[in-house]
Amino acid sequence: MTKADTKEVGFWITYWKPLAALAVLVIIVAAVWGSSQSKPVTPPSLKLAQKEGEVLFTENGAIWEFADVGTTLNYGATIKTGDKAKAMIQCPDGSFIRLSENTELKVNSVVATGILLTQNSGKTFHRLKNMGSNLYQINALGNTIKATGTAFDLSVNPVDQRINVKVFEGEVNVTLADGTTQTSVSKGREITVDAKSTVAPSPVDISADYANSDWFLWNKTEDLKLGYELRFGSSAETAAPTPSDNAAVGSTQPTGTSTKPTTPKTTSTAPKTSTVPATGTSSCKPSLSLKRGLGGVGIQLNWTTCKNDDFQFYKVVRSTTNSSPSYPSNPALVTSSNSFFGAYWDKNIAIGQTYYYRVCVVERLNKVGCGNVAKMSN
Repeated sequence: MTKADTKEVGFWITYWKPLAALAVLVIIVAAVWGSSQSKPVTPPSLKLAQKEGEVLFTENGAIWEFADVGTTLNYGATIKTGDKAKAMIQCPDGSFIRLSENTELKVNSVVATGILLTQNSGKTFHRLKNMGSNLYQINALGNTIKATGTAFDLSVNPVDQRINVKVFEGEVNVTLADGTTQTSVSKGREITVDAKSTVAPSPVDISADYANSDWFLWNKTEDLKLGYELRFGSSAETAAPTPSDNAAVGSTQPTGTSTKPTTPKTTSTAPKTSTVPATGTSSCKPSLSLKRGLGGVGIQLNWTTCKNDDFQFYKVVRSTTNSSPSYPSNPALVTSSNSFFGAYWDKNIAIGQTYYYRVCVVERLNKVGCGNVAKMSN
């Protein structure tokens, strides 16, 4: 071995530990820096900013839950309103979507470059900021509605297979289900499309009677709170009464307006009902089954729904001490006036506790009928 080789070996024997420590330090620093650069970015989402009455949502299309102010609606979520209910959704850019009663709206996509929705039924009002090159698109019975920086109303009737678009500001482009036939609807105009037809109808002036509709007056009131004046140019608008400012407002107050925030009004997820003892027995007795909730969290309730015309409410009761709970002897855990409502996810449960559930139906004349008792230990 030469003297040079001996010196090299001696160098590594002397300094291998400090060099190894330095190499480890470099690896750790690189890993920390890399992880800090790849932190997941929270995806944009829609948010329930206001509600009146019963509003439900589902994230997976199977389990419906009560929505409250602050509920987020991500990719794949669907929201729907019950009878005499309304809701307002806030978009990431500060745009707003309002839902009338018995309206169902699905979120197909919410990304930085645009929003894609599907409206299955009911009426929505869209107050959009100028979205520039971003896309805002709604699918309704196969038809496509595209808009940027505008205000418009969309009605969807799945029974008659018709949609109606009313434009109050800007312009909205409507593409028929065939994918090629297009028409533009400008301010003060409306169009009614037959989803079964491939012929695009011509837009017409918005009917003057619309200025006195409850839906238009409510939207006009809510727009005033955002600093907008909702108009469509009809002479009937001038004579129409100014809406009251006493409508319920959720806790989310839009930013960038000079409008003074109103005091939030608490809304209940359950309609107020009388607890007068039943005068008879309901003919509907839902069959209830239980299973673990998603991810093993809580208890999932599913029951057969009631189809008779006398239906008024479902009253879901729960007890930890009474093995045969019923309504009104036991208070309602959940109340719903939606006859299609047949599922509930109870997340508020304790470990080691046994729960007894039952679904009762209140019909007209306060007739109450209760189905089977189902129990589960957590």
